[in-house]
Amino acid sequence: MNKLISFVLVAMLFLTGCAPVFMALSPEQKLDFYERVIEQAQDHRERALFLEQKGFLAKAQEEYEKGLFFGDISGIDPAQVENLKNRIKNERQTAYVRAQRAFTQDNEQVALKAFNQVLKLDPHYEDAQQHYDVLLKDPKNTALLKEKTAQLNQFLSQKHLSNTQRHQRDQAVNEVLNLRHDHRQAFKYLLQQYELESQEKNIGMVHLRQAREAFARNDLKAAETEFKKAQTFSVTQQKATRGLVQLQKRKDAIYLTALAKNALAANQTQKAEGYLKRALAAERNYQPAQNLLADLRQQHREANAQVKLTQGRQLLKQGHYIQALNQAGAVLIDDPKHPDALALKADVNKTIKHNSARLLKEGELYFNQNRFDEALARFEMVLIVEPDNQICKTYVVRINKRRETIEMLSR
Repeated sequence: MNKLISFVLVAMLFLTGCAPVFMALSPEQKLDFYERVIEQAQDHRERALFLEQKGFLAKAQEEYEKGLFFGDISGIDPAQVENLKNRIKNERQTAYVRAQRAFTQDNEQVALKAFNQVLKLDPHYEDAQQHYDVLLKDPKNTALLKEKTAQLNQFLSQKHLSNTQRHQRDQAVNEVLNLRHDHRQAFKYLLQQYELESQEKNIGMVHLRQAREAFARNDLKAAETEFKKAQTFSVTQQKATRGLVQLQKRKDAIYLTALAKNALAANQTQKAEGYLKRALAAERNYQPAQNLLADLRQQHREANAQVKLTQGRQLLKQGHYIQALNQAGAVLIDDPKHPDALALKADVNKTIKHNSARLLKEGELYFNQNRFDEALARFEMVLIVEPDNQICKTYVVRINKRRETIEMLSR
């Protein structure tokens, strides 16, 4: 809570003589007190938003200003209030010009509604009030207001209404308020609708929160029940519907993961991987499917690694040292710490070093026979374990020069 507000509240308690009572409250009671203050502050903001939506900008401004008294806890931006004041000023001027035009053209019903709109924006606009009072006394306008009020009272007196009748009732409320913005029954009904929506929102949010908590602990049956309850309230209907969609995706992910486990038990790894991919397409972050797919892919990598390492060992025995190193290197790209691959690499290097003298002699022999590819392969193998071997480096340079000469002569 804002420190300034806390100070103001405590100061008010002292001034009213209630400070000793407040100080005597338990921590839980003090917390309850603060929560009630926060609730009251935020209620002003919610009420202001509702009134602004219904076009009662002056009343919305009053609620915003009441909320500003509570500081930051109300969630009201002072700039928002200033923007509303400017909006009221602009819309009031536009409505007043429209009302005056209708009045001078003797279009009394249009003028009545237009001046009513001005007063809806600014109840203290005296000139608009005077014109409105004159127009309201006209027998035709008086009769029209009585007729609309009678229709509204008929709807309000009925307890059980169909969807069509509820729509007609809301329309009747708007028609009455378009004729008289401060009509007691119509405005009272409007505020009752706000209270009802507020209550529904609170109840809907409770069900929504419980549904999400149940979903988080994977109690899908309880989550579905709570989402469906939240879906019955218009204010939480959309979020609840999204929750039910997410819940269905979780069910799909669970089902597909179970199919993957069955496929693995039957040694159908490719089929299992397909099920797991579909499970993660349903719910991207479903952990059991992620873990199982990661394990499966690790098994694939390990199987592929063992194939490469077996081939590498065979190549080592056959004296194909470079190819053997390539097989070890391919495994180490995926897993730089793979013990068997590191062991194969070490064995190849050890073998090359042990046979470096022989490889060097073979390289010289092949060079003298102009068998440059075979010679280069021997020298490069020696350079793997003896990177500073000058003899090998010299022969590599000579081979490259010989090749360049041969290529140039062959043109």
